[in-house]
Amino acid sequence: MRHVSHRVPVDVLLVALLSLGSAAAGAAEFRSIATASSQTATRNAEQIGEWKTGGSSVWSTAEAVLLDQSPSLAQNAEARSSATATFGHLTFVSRTGTTQTSVSGVQPGTRAESMASVEGADSFVITCLTCVEGTRGVMSFRVVLEGDVGMGHASTDTTTGQPIPGPDREMSYFWSANLTMRASGVAMDFPGPGWVSQYGYDYLAMVNDRVVAGGSREGLGVYDLQLEFEFGRPIEMLWQGTAMSSSFLHDSADPVIGFLSAQSQAAFTNSFYWDGISSVTDADGNAVSGFTALNSAGVNYAQSFADVVVAVPEPGMGALTLGGLVLLATLGRRRRTPSP
Repeated sequence: MRHVSHRVPVDVLLVALLSLGSAAAGAAEFRSIATASSQTATRNAEQIGEWKTGGSSVWSTAEAVLLDQSPSLAQNAEARSSATATFGHLTFVSRTGTTQTSVSGVQPGTRAESMASVEGADSFVITCLTCVEGTRGVMSFRVVLEGDVGMGHASTDTTTGQPIPGPDREMSYFWSANLTMRASGVAMDFPGPGWVSQYGYDYLAMVNDRVVAGGSREGLGVYDLQLEFEFGRPIEMLWQGTAMSSSFLHDSADPVIGFLSAQSQAAFTNSFYWDGISSVTDADGNAVSGFTALNSAGVNYAQSFADVVVAVPEPGMGALTLGGLVLLATLGRRRRTPSP
């Protein structure tokens, strides 16, 4: 993977950064949203979040969990998501899972979908004791995008443990992360000096055992970037992150007896964070020492934010796994018990 900056369409960046307003060098603003929905044969559950806004940190969570059981059919559909944002750090987690086990052969289908999205706007000013305001400099800095994504799906006979055709299973996930920066006094038109953009995404969709769509740009990794700026003038930042996933077991027209599952996730632990400024040079290329990169709240972006995160529980899938195993065992016993 090449760790380089990328440019995205001019109008997208201009609208995004200009939306910060004339006070972009002032107070930070963070937004987050999380949604989740689940459906079984008999019930629906959803949690549709609203954008939450804060000046220092913000978080949103959503979950929709359904567990239906009858003498012949058990279904479990689970969707969980969370989104957090604070200075120099975003996390966005989306996880889904569906299972069903049938004794009679009826497979009515079940689905789960979730989404998490975050945004953060902030700015900082680089100064030092010997730096002259308005003169040019170059800063070298690092951002990190890390986490994990994955999918799992199967159709298995509950008695023999062997794979069976079963109804169609659909799984998908998508995540994207974007950081754009503009140095006041340098950046006028995009592209050009005083602008930098780091953008990555990944998506995958599967039907049964076949990949039907997918693509990626950049991805997880460490990105070492540079930005030309002016000492004493604001450097504006816009952070964005989104994660979505879905799991879907179709209705089955033919009788199928077996345990079916579909699980997908787009999960990030320390998803997208600022890892500090490694060096600053003046217009002549001389190293600058003793610099600070302070925002309006006194937060210093010269440091790393790797360990800074809003304390909110990460959505888990433990209940889904445990519930599926319990249902499997219960229905398996029922199926093997001879009729009186």
